[in-house]
Amino acid sequence: MSDTYYHDDPIEPETPKRKKTSALAALVLFAVGGFYLQSTLAANLSVSSGRGIQFGQGIIQTVACSGATVLTLTPSSSFVNASGAGGHKFSSVTVSNIPSGCNGYDFTINAYGDSDNTPLALFNSTSTSAVVYDNAGTFQVGLGGTGTSITSGSGTFTVTFTTPVATAASVFKITMQSAAHSSFVSLLAAADMHNCVIISGAVKCWGYNGEGELGNGRTTTSWTPVSASGLSSGVTALASGAFHSCAVTSTGTVKCWGDNYFGGLGDGTTDSSSVPVPVTGLTGAAGIATSNAQSCAVLISGGAKCWGYNEQGQLGDGTTTNRLTPTSVSGLSSGVVAIGMGDSHSCALLSSGAVKCWGDNFYGELGDGTTTNRLTPTAVSGLSSGVTAIAIGHIQSCALLNSGAVKCWGYNSQGQLGDGTTTNRLIPTAVSGLSSGVTAIATSVGGNHSCAVLSSGTVQCWGNNYSGQLGDGSTTQSLTPVSVSGLSSSAITVATGQDHTCALLAAGSVQCWGNNSYGQLGDGTGSTSNRYSPLNVISLF
Repeated sequence: MSDTYYHDDPIEPETPKRKKTSALAALVLFAVGGFYLQSTLAANLSVSSGRGIQFGQGIIQTVACSGATVLTLTPSSSFVNASGAGGHKFSSVTVSNIPSGCNGYDFTINAYGDSDNTPLALFNSTSTSAVVYDNAGTFQVGLGGTGTSITSGSGTFTVTFTTPVATAASVFKITMQSAAHSSFVSLLAAADMHNCVIISGAVKCWGYNGEGELGNGRTTTSWTPVSASGLSSGVTALASGAFHSCAVTSTGTVKCWGDNYFGGLGDGTTDSSSVPVPVTGLTGAAGIATSNAQSCAVLISGGAKCWGYNEQGQLGDGTTTNRLTPTSVSGLSSGVVAIGMGDSHSCALLSSGAVKCWGDNFYGELGDGTTTNRLTPTAVSGLSSGVTAIAIGHIQSCALLNSGAVKCWGYNSQGQLGDGTTTNRLIPTAVSGLSSGVTAIATSVGGNHSCAVLSSGTVQCWGNNYSGQLGDGSTTQSLTPVSVSGLSSSAITVATGQDHTCALLAAGSVQCWGNNSYGQLGDGTGSTSNRYSPLNVISLF
């Protein structure tokens, strides 16, 4: 079995290592639609009633999500000296006393000049709105976030316009409204050391970027999400492999980006690309899967095509020849509803509820009761029906049954099969304690841990925990599922990287934990410290 692209040795896993409010604040104006400040700068700002209110003084109002609770808004200016001429700029807005009823809402802040019609550019040449998302009491900069920073605490946030265009002298009116959050993460994909998401049809990625796997035209690691070039809308499916990612568009085409040494991008070359490139000759795609250096697509017709690295037969075309463009998986011309890929093996879920696997089988990861490699799909023992989802990892595989139970098979040195042992399994074996109630599963492509989402919205993980990827607050390996602690809301799905884990939450946000050597947790801190419990991924919206 080739270890060309292994990042987790089968024996020992590798770990890549306000101004104070004055008395005049009592002069207040209730304005459900917003609050208003009139400015001549040399004089004082004043509310529309003509009462004097300066920058740095609080004004209170209600918004749609706050009900009877009033919020305090404090606009601030700061002195600047441009070309020897003094002046002020509108530098920040603090909003406080935000109630829990605003969880899941966006706050949109605009500033207007004397015309009272056209919003002013607040922090760059085009952005006129600052949007802050109340993510269950943790505040995140959303739309218009370029050139903006945010600090927050309990029930309060301050948005600072780091490169504002609007000056304090030009501000006549400032408005703030709340509305239900309009942008949500619909799909989450985790790779070895980077992650990608779909947000309202657009792709954003963060983490390691040495091969261009973030798709933003650069090879610089990012601790916060960045947009993938040319994928601002219309993306319906997404998968991230070790060093590359692929996306399915609404037209049924596929684009991939990142490392292409073995043809995993499917564009007919071995040239890596830091921006998405079309997969050659592929149309009618509905789903996608990626791994170390290979990719597979599920077609609308129910067929499957794969491309890239094929030394162990993981492309399923009956050969061990690498393919630079898509090739059909033998015997799977119809009936495929999902595909998953491990290091050197692949599996398909069929419409009948059966599972078939192919490729490397050194540790029994094909689940057919043998350790014989298969160049074409072979049936997984005991799973001829009743499977609703599959998760294919490093050298292990898992299936979710229609009963809500989970079964896994293959390599088990770190307890990633969850059966309470470290014994490899050649056929599916039940995960301890998960005989019902599971709604989603994941197992690490580059590592040795697995996770499940329960119907209660909680997450449980098991296996290797060297970097805290199990999320239970420790680094203790577990041979059976343990609960992830500290998720801010119910989980919808979970994704596992090499030594980190991320969960997509019902609030529409993402939290991650575990190894952060390359910013794969997306917390924006620039810290490479591992995290043993969930952190919010910032700047998603």
